[in-house]
Amino acid sequence: MIDGLIPLVEIALSAETWSTPLWLRLEGVLVAATRDGRVSAWRPSGERVWSREVGNVITASPNFARLRDGQSVVLIGAHDGGLSALDARDGRTRWQRALGGVIRASVSVAASEHSGAREPQVFAASYGDYLWSIDAASGEVRWRKWLPRHVWARSRGVVSSPIVADVDGDGRLEVVVGTRSWRLFCVDADSGSLRWWRGFDYGIDSTCTLALADGSPLLLLGTGESLHGPGDRAILALTGAEGTVRWRRRVGGGVDSSATCFQVDGRFKLVQSSLADASCHCLDLATGKLEWSYRMGPTEACTHDANNVCIRKGAPAYFTDNACCRSYTVPLVADIDGDGALEVLVGSMNGLIYALDASTGQEKGRWDAAAPVRGSPILADIDGDGRLELVVASARRLALFRTRAVGRDWPSFKGDQSLSGAPDASRSDAARVPTRAPRRKLTPESRLLFEWTLRDLGYFVRTRVDKHILNRFGRRCMSYWY
Repeated sequence: MIDGLIPLVEIALSAETWSTPLWLRLEGVLVAATRDGRVSAWRPSGERVWSREVGNVITASPNFARLRDGQSVVLIGAHDGGLSALDARDGRTRWQRALGGVIRASVSVAASEHSGAREPQVFAASYGDYLWSIDAASGEVRWRKWLPRHVWARSRGVVSSPIVADVDGDGRLEVVVGTRSWRLFCVDADSGSLRWWRGFDYGIDSTCTLALADGSPLLLLGTGESLHGPGDRAILALTGAEGTVRWRRRVGGGVDSSATCFQVDGRFKLVQSSLADASCHCLDLATGKLEWSYRMGPTEACTHDANNVCIRKGAPAYFTDNACCRSYTVPLVADIDGDGALEVLVGSMNGLIYALDASTGQEKGRWDAAAPVRGSPILADIDGDGRLELVVASARRLALFRTRAVGRDWPSFKGDQSLSGAPDASRSDAARVPTRAPRRKLTPESRLLFEWTLRDLGYFVRTRVDKHILNRFGRRCMSYWY
């Protein structure tokens, strides 16, 4: 057991949940989404307040917007393409909009004072290759941006959630989202115009986290795995102004989770979990230096090789879905046991929640959820006594614990409505450091069209034409284009 955790209540859900729960302080309810397409609100005592079926399958996490009239709406998308806004008090549908494709990504929300609109704005991404800006009160579309996918042999869809923040320090909000078409896009939050984009060699399922290093905004993200190979398997820091790589750290598995930043021993660090090697990694924020790695597992259901690659017993080789100990959760950093030192809480598909010393990575305890933990744990002062309660979602339940932690809440996926990973206003405002993006000879749209043609053509030739018939010069050209 993890020191400092006292079990309080377990809430039975209608089906398995892959989502991170949401705590709404003013309404006093926990909101949970389940894979049967249902969204429900619960009192901390376990009493159900309301329940609403909004789609066929839900894997996104709920977010919320507080409207100008003081009312809150719960926002969530489903696999049938419907984006729903539910009244947080009774669950009635305020509006619903079809986005034309599967919605797996959680939506982000920008407050009205930052977006220039009367009401908060919702930013949503779908498998229809579009990024949407929608009015939270009415459901009206403000703009729709096409996110072009690769022409040949690339998957569609968006699993990465968009974040909204001033990522380049110019005083305006941007929206940043990764796609399975191997690109990361940054667009203007007010107009949807493309600010910059960056290409990768594998899909981006990780949701970015905004951070500051040496006074400059950085975007932290992970790169994923390929069904046909190991993938890039790296954690990167990109400059917010133009998306250039500040540093890149290769790890042992694909990184679908999001980074959490914290300060310990006078230095800023980040923690992020991975898939194939089933680990939680801690890196120095400024340099990307690997500080420590904690390996989760093995369990009775799997074996781990010398590189800690997790393989289910009976499986011939590694495959993502067969990695019992892989982790998708966003690590939670807090002083859970009240000893004055920070702990990192990270969940695994092997059913365990691990508590790690934030300075060293050594395990301080674990809690067995007895079922896969896919959604991330949250932390909030639910009972109003000044101490924070922990909420863990696993399989068909929510488990609530009393902790000894005090301080800042982390009440939802990524900790705040913007999904930037910077839940308090001071950190978001601090990112607004004046920067000047370099002059470019081509507009972002022109560069995208150019690379969309040449790089994809290079990929097509490399994958569809027998390499043995290419001469050495031709292979070098394709490598350059790719």
